Amino acid sequence: RGMAPTSGAQGGASQRRVSASMSARTSSSDALLASDALPAPPRSRACQGGVGTVDSAVVGSHAAAASASEADESITARRLRVFAISDVHSDFSENMAWVDALPLEENTTDVLIVAGDVSDHALTLQGTLKRFRARFSDVFFTPGNHDLWDEKSSIEKLQRVRDMCRECDIHTLPKWFALPNTSRRLFVVPILSWYHASFDTEPDIDHLASVLPRVQNAMTDFRACQWPSGEQRELNALDESLATYFDALNDAWIRDDDSHYESWTALEDMLNGSDDPLISFSHFLPRIELIPEKRFLFYPHLPKAVGSTFLGDRVVRLTSKRSSAEKRHVHVFGHTHFAWDSTLDDSIRYVQSALCYPSERKQRWGSIAMPRLEHAPVLLFDSDLKDGGGGGGFVGEMPARWSEHYRRTRRDPSNLELAPYVSAMWERRKQRHEQQ
Repeated sequence: RGMAPTSGAQGGASQRRVSASMSARTSSSDALLASDALPAPPRSRACQGGVGTVDSAVVGSHAAAASASEADESITARRLRVFAISDVHSDFSENMAWVDALPLEENTTDVLIVAGDVSDHALTLQGTLKRFRARFSDVFFTPGNHDLWDEKSSIEKLQRVRDMCRECDIHTLPKWFALPNTSRRLFVVPILSWYHASFDTEPDIDHLASVLPRVQNAMTDFRACQWPSGEQRELNALDESLATYFDALNDAWIRDDDSHYESWTALEDMLNGSDDPLISFSHFLPRIELIPEKRFLFYPHLPKAVGSTFLGDRVVRLTSKRSSAEKRHVHVFGHTHFAWDSTLDDSIRYVQSALCYPSERKQRWGSIAMPRLEHAPVLLFDSDLKDGGGGGGFVGEMPARWSEHYRRTRRDPSNLELAPYVSAMWERRKQRHEQQ
């Protein structure tokens, strides 16, 4: 019964709650986004005692080790492993405990990718990233929607997050790592993005129009994020302005930074001129095929607030000139809280390994489960695997409920017949609506 209600096809992107400082602007419409069987989780701040600090000696030792040049690194390259996690939501004490339980290992060369949605609270975000930095030699991060919730300016918060990452030795720009016993390198490329409604190109389920809230009323982002508005500049997730703004930041951040790459185009040229393995990552989705069809979703408008075609184009361009056999390109994403691992028609492999909310792990673990995720981030790359585990050190494709479903079943967005568990929920909603 792969499509049973326990698959929980609501997705975490719509089960949002603001912090205490934003609670006055939170409407009850969020309750519409969770099924009766999957109530939206309560918010916990029990984890925040001392969350802004971590053992400075531990962090400092890693920072010193990371200060060697990449040229020196290529000479002394050791085993390299890359792990990935998204949607950590460490505001929840259970999730922060998951982070704290990760082992502290000296002289590690392990790398961690954090694909957004750590916390809307600045100190919790900083404390969580510091904890990760104390456990991995290199940590990469790109912000998600939660990370940019702010009462005054989400653009200014983005800059503060960027500055904080610099101070904490967290990578927000591309970097390469030498692989042992070879001249090849592994590239890790963070990509900034935001969603736009036109990303959703699949038919709507019109017969729910009377009870289905509009996306701007349903998604907390529209209240918890503050974007510029006025004659000089206006950014909006309903049109493409916000998505194009974030996409252009990728060019600006590389251009303004003292890095190895003169421009994003130069990075693309470098990657397309080699067969070096690549892991790119974003918080939002680069392809509409990476979310279940609307008939499986408790909130069928969710695809209007999950992805970006501009992001998708940027991901493809990184290896567009490589042959299918030489892609060696994995893209990590987050946001929707569905485990995923599949290779699409662009020969790029797409992976989501989201920690999600504690309540989601209890109620619909089947649609979240990935290898070892109960205790640790998911392993993507291990230089010791050579070419045997999945090509160039990548682990083989991992079991994930929804991507396995689409390996067996052709995607058919024209089929608008609601899954039984979705239909039952909306029938209850309709009845309550008619009685009011």
